[in-house]
Amino acid sequence: MLSEPSHKFHKLWGRIAWLNREVGDEACWSYDVNFFENIMQPEQCNVNWLEGALGGEHDRPPFSMSADAVLGFDGMIFDYCSEAHPQNEWMNQDFNQELARRCVEANLNILRIMFSCTECKGARAGWNMCRNLQWVACAVQGRLPGQSSNAVRFAKPPKELDTRWLDNPDLVTGPPGDRWWFEPHYNHYAVSDIFFGEVCVLSTICHNSWKLFTVERGEQFMCDFDVDGFRRLAAMLLGRGSISANQA
Repeated sequence: MLSEPSHKFHKLWGRIAWLNREVGDEACWSYDVNFFENIMQPEQCNVNWLEGALGGEHDRPPFSMSADAVLGFDGMIFDYCSEAHPQNEWMNQDFNQELARRCVEANLNILRIMFSCTECKGARAGWNMCRNLQWVACAVQGRLPGQSSNAVRFAKPPKELDTRWLDNPDLVTGPPGDRWWFEPHYNHYAVSDIFFGEVCVLSTICHNSWKLFTVERGEQFMCDFDVDGFRRLAAMLLGRGSISANQA
């Protein structure tokens, strides 16, 4: 994925979320020439990663105990958080607000930025894959608000991913929302593509990436963060360098 510049993975990184980034299009990191260096700074992790879904810019999730990070398809994360802290009554009409509430009450960290600002830059520009990368980098280093370790859990184990879903998100099995895909399909990526991208990122920035494909649903994965791997990832996204065949 990473080693092929034409692969779908490289189309996720456009400035405008959900639109495929084609050759010549502006990247989501273009606002900051030091984006990949700055992403390693601890202070960039201390933000409200639920802004717009739970609280505002200066709020932080009210976890009652250590909150592991959770990755997976949206509907499966919803189910996992609901199982971790059983509750049958919806408190919000909006799915994203309800998802954020349930996960916080279950003491689980998720990414759910639900605001946009066309005149803003960086952290204030809403969600895109650059913000997603920042969150993942914070999570695997244990720097998210509420984390006391770098434990990551999966609502959908990476070993259960089917690469045919990356080619055609309409084939994704599970809750209908996991197949959400902007029209027209030909120039947009789907919500399910994000999890594939996250797994690819983790397989590059963790020394122990082989464990990604043995971990079970809900089991803790402790990433042995690889700074050199992160630099390789940055180089590939920027169109430089290469990686070995057994990575990503």
